[in-house]
Amino acid sequence: MGNAMRKRFITFGIALCSIILLNACQLMPEWMGKDENAPMPGNRISVLSYQHQWAADTALAHTKVALPASQYTDNWPLQHTTISVHPSLSGNLSSVKTYDVGDASEDGRYLTSAPLIVGTTLYVLDGEGRITARDRAKPSEMLWSYQIDAGTSEDDFLGYDIGSTRKQFLGGNLGYGDGLLVITTRRGRVIALDSASGTSRWTRKESLPIISPAVIGDGYVYFVRADNTLIAAGIGDGATSWTHSGFEEETGVMGAPAPVLRAGRIVVTYSSGEIHVLNAHTGVPLWSTTLTRSGSGFSRPALNDITATPVVYDGMVYASAVEGMFTALDFTTGAVRWQRDIPSANTPWVAGGYIFILTSDNTLLCLERASGSIRWVHSLSNYEEGSGLRDKGDRIIWSGPVLAGNTLLVAGSDGSLTQISPFTGQAMGNTRIPEGVTLPPVVAGGNVYLISNDATLAIVN
Repeated sequence: MGNAMRKRFITFGIALCSIILLNACQLMPEWMGKDENAPMPGNRISVLSYQHQWAADTALAHTKVALPASQYTDNWPLQHTTISVHPSLSGNLSSVKTYDVGDASEDGRYLTSAPLIVGTTLYVLDGEGRITARDRAKPSEMLWSYQIDAGTSEDDFLGYDIGSTRKQFLGGNLGYGDGLLVITTRRGRVIALDSASGTSRWTRKESLPIISPAVIGDGYVYFVRADNTLIAAGIGDGATSWTHSGFEEETGVMGAPAPVLRAGRIVVTYSSGEIHVLNAHTGVPLWSTTLTRSGSGFSRPALNDITATPVVYDGMVYASAVEGMFTALDFTTGAVRWQRDIPSANTPWVAGGYIFILTSDNTLLCLERASGSIRWVHSLSNYEEGSGLRDKGDRIIWSGPVLAGNTLLVAGSDGSLTQISPFTGQAMGNTRIPEGVTLPPVVAGGNVYLISNDATLAIVN
């Protein structure tokens, strides 16, 4: 062995011993002078702990909730948004069929996109970055697949190259429009695929994560970057046409709602609590406001992030923040019609003269659309059943609501598909899903589609 090689092995041995000694020091028991259970320094702030006491407006007690008639729909081309005012259901939600449609990352945290449905085709993005197109009637039959390349990282040890490894897929979102299936990822990739064949049309790479689904229309692909920047890319080549930026935030929820494209305008929200309406072709601002809470009654910093897609309906914009305000705004001028202290991370459902919204403390509310007054209140379970009297079990994450077939649907991480009457707020039933669900239900062809945390597709009818 040469001197150079011998020195390299000696250096490696010294470094390895140092690492072992350092780890040993970190694992010292309490009797050797280190309390392994000692708390980390710093102040603790409870996140999403702002609680409300919801109550129905007694003046509305005898008001009848009227809804538009349900209509059959074949499409659900974008997650977290109202696709149809009132899609119909073909069954009583008693039948559940399941299909393996991909892989899931550990605890499902990278399975972040609800399935999309366009006509007879079902599109799924799994937790490992694989997109598959499937026959809606036979989801086990795959039409095509596309694997996202998350890139590689160069590995080294003490300055020596020991090879490279494939990076972990960190989640992404699907969007559909004009024959394109567009995938946006938390590693900053935007991939446009031909929806019929799965072939790549174009790709682009951003320096920051893309946190919203893409919206496709009016000749552009719109998406939001983690620095609160909206990018309008050309639908043909993905080149940037214009951008718009809001205030950057140091904290926020990982994920953002899709922009909303309507009547030549684009509605975009940012983690700062801002909502902007822009000219969809030029990016010129038309109006803006914020959905933040203020006042002396709220002493700790509020999480102003907006994760619920705004709903544009009948000349109005309805938008909510995680710990901010739920606001009704004039779509043309931005004038506030009414504002309520109703924090929510879920997209509201608007139909007829009523709004259904799931609050940040797991309460489903029915609001009168004209005034924002509460018609009825339904409290959902906050915790799974525990193993003992004092054990609450895991906290349940609810998503929804979706109005379908005169029923409000909310999905739970405990494996529940709960049905609630939109007319009275009373529970109507509960369908058990084999695995927990944290993504909202999808309705098309009279069926309910749910993707569980282990990448199992459940079809309920």
